[in-house]
Amino acid sequence: MDTDHSAYEPWETFLAKGIYREPLQPPVIKHARAMGKTLISDLHPNAAEQGALAGRGKAYVSWALCEQDWIKENHCESSFSLLVNARLEADAGFGVHGHHQEEELIYVLEGAMEATVIARDGTRRMEVMGPGDLLIIRLGEQHGGVAGPDGCRYLAIANRHAPDPLKP
Repeated sequence: MDTDHSAYEPWETFLAKGIYREPLQPPVIKHARAMGKTLISDLHPNAAEQGALAGRGKAYVSWALCEQDWIKENHCESSFSLLVNARLEADAGFGVHGHHQEEELIYVLEGAMEATVIARDGTRRMEVMGPGDLLIIRLGEQHGGVAGPDGCRYLAIANRHAPDPLKP
């Protein structure tokens, strides 16, 4: 796994500079060299959980696309809201958290992750994921993940749920 972290900035610096660091024009093609990269310590903290599922350790995140409420790039006309390439250091984890307006996919590229998913009915499932495995988090579910001893690199893709315009 990539161990050169020199391009990763603290969260506050990353937010000030923005997601992408070069001018864009339609049709949009983004280059990896200009994508914002940030180091996040204790990703998605959750005091109700124990160990790494409380959110501990370092995550190195390269932001390919962000249409979240807190940063909107306004490149997508559909409901895509996030695409990041992230790496958790060995035994680091992102805290259990939920999405009420988005579904999320986590696709493992390298290493291993022990994924925890809590279904809408409260059922908790834990399973180790490896390269090529996909975790699907549906609306109203919660999830967290802990990297294995060699860390874990994954893609996270989110899709915002649009309310049905035909329902009152």
